[in-house]
Amino acid sequence: MQPIATDSSVVPTVRIADWTNPRRIIIHKDRALLEIARTSDDCHLCATCHKRASRVEEFLRGGSYVWRWEIFNEGKWLSLALPAGADPVRFLADATGLTIDGIAPAKAQPTRASGSTVLAPDAKVGRVSVNGWQYRRRVAVEPGRVLLEITVGEHNHCATCNSRVRHISETLAGKPAALHRWEYVGSYGSRWVSIPRTTAAADPLDLLRQTLDVRLAEVRWND
Repeated sequence: MQPIATDSSVVPTVRIADWTNPRRIIIHKDRALLEIARTSDDCHLCATCHKRASRVEEFLRGGSYVWRWEIFNEGKWLSLALPAGADPVRFLADATGLTIDGIAPAKAQPTRASGSTVLAPDAKVGRVSVNGWQYRRRVAVEPGRVLLEITVGEHNHCATCNSRVRHISETLAGKPAALHRWEYVGSYGSRWVSIPRTTAAADPLDLLRQTLDVRLAEVRWND
């Protein structure tokens, strides 16, 4: 996507709930662009703007959207592909989880939500090699679900872990029927993807392989 050369003095703005300053919005052909961070006066480097961009990105990864970040016109913008006939502001609100000009996002679907959880006391937990990643990942099996750790503790926001979350999200986006949920599990501080098990007979590791298109090897279960 090419940046859009726009006179910032004539770009319309919207109000986002709880944010002090308004944000610019551009509707251009089949995409909507919403300014998330204000780069003037180095504001894009402040903790507040960084946190807002991270929250928006996390929400987007929980859904099936086509998007990217763009830096132009003194701002960090979310560029979001619009389906034909979609209302741009409503679609932006639903995709980002933000209340924009009084339009609140639709209630999050449980299959695309992100939250925190604790493992069941009888969960079977182990470690497994994933796609040749440098560090082994935890895997947990419960009667109704199987969970795979994707990020590692304090590395939640590093470029490598983010690329792995993005890869898994893109894989799941291509499988609309694949139910899943992103979770932060207990005290691990890492991000996991949870896949429901509809039958106890299904091999949990095969379920992960088939749903996430990952290579799993050398599983070692805790005693």
